Amino acid sequence: AVVSTQSTGNTTISENTDHILYCAASVPLESTVIISWTHNGQPVGERTQSSTNPTIGTLHLPNMSPSAAGLYACHATYLDIGTQTSEAAVVTVLGFISQPSDVVLDNRKHHHPELRDNDWF
Repeated sequence: AVVSTQSTGNTTISENTDHILYCAASVPLESTVIISWTHNGQPVGERTQSSTNPTIGTLHLPNMSPSAAGLYACHATYLDIGTQTSEAAVVTVLGFISQPSDVVLDNRKHHHPELRDNDWF
């Protein structure tokens, strides 16, 4: 049986939006697959189990922030076969300054010579 996984390709999304990644895995006859996900190598989301062919796994990423950017990979684990990993999808999150507290202001004072009445022409 052919064992393969595919994930959504590289994508760029806006901050504070939702995003869904998809993974398709073929399932050998009379077998079961467990779909799991990693973000920058760390487990993320829920594991799902299925015996339908192909199996479509999803990873829902709500309210994306710049810290959620990175490499996402889908892993299909088959009993008696092992784990197949998809090529990682690069997710880029475009952030915006949403609150004034996010801005660092330069607190240095600028010296301006005082103007006197006779300085005006």
